[in-house]
Amino acid sequence: MVSGWIPSVKPHSTQCDGALPRPRQSLCGQAPLRLFEGPRFPLILDRFTALAGRQQLPPYWAFAPWKARDYHRNQAEVNEDVDRYRQLGLPASIILIDSPWATNYNTYEFNPKQFDDARQMIAHLHDEGYKLILWHTSWINRKTMRPGEQGFADKIPTDIPATNYAEAERNGYFLHRPDGSTYVADWWKGSGSLIDFTNPRPKSGGRVRWGRSSPWERMASRTTTRRTTSLST
Repeated sequence: MVSGWIPSVKPHSTQCDGALPRPRQSLCGQAPLRLFEGPRFPLILDRFTALAGRQQLPPYWAFAPWKARDYHRNQAEVNEDVDRYRQLGLPASIILIDSPWATNYNTYEFNPKQFDDARQMIAHLHDEGYKLILWHTSWINRKTMRPGEQGFADKIPTDIPATNYAEAERNGYFLHRPDGSTYVADWWKGSGSLIDFTNPRPKSGGRVRWGRSSPWERMASRTTTRRTTSLST
C-alpha cells in the first residue's frame, strides 16, 4: 500500500466557513491518499478491508426474500403482507416497514394513527417467522415537512419538534457547531439535527417504552444498511 497526502478539491463554500460539524472540516485543506496494489481484485479488496475493517457476515435470515412496500397506510396492509406470503408458500424472512411509521421521523414510537395495535402486529409477524426491519435515519426534527404519502397529511405533526428532540438536545446527543450550538439543517423530511455517533453518551441514554434499550443505543448499535441504517427486531 502506498500512502500520502494530496490537496483536496475545492469544497463547496459552506464547507469551510465553520458552519459544519468538525468531521466535515477535514474537507478543507488536504486529504489522505491510499493506493492499494494488485493486480488481482481479491488481493486489493483484502488489503483495503484490512485497513477499513472487515464486513461482518449478516445473519442467516437476511439472505431470504424481504417483503416491503413504498409505505404501509395501516396495520391491515402489514398483516396482508405477512399472511399473503405464507399463503403463497414464499420463503420470506423479513417484513420491512418503510417511512413513515412513527409519530414523527425517528421518534421510535409507532404511530397509533397508523397502527391500531403495534404490539399485536409485531407479535403476529414474529409468530409467522418474520423479522421486522424499520426505516430510520440519524435525523430528529424540529420542523417536519408535510408527508406526501396518501392519507398521511394529518398523521404526523409538522409545526412542533419531534417528541425526543428536546431530550437529545438537553443531553448533548446532537452534532454541534464550532461555537457549541446545536447543528441544525434541512433534509428530505424536514429540518432537524443529527445524532453524533462519535459521542458515547447517546449509546447509554435512558430506557424507553419500546424495547430493552434506548433509541440512542439502537441507532448507534445497528449497522444493517438500506439507503439509511435499518433497525431489526
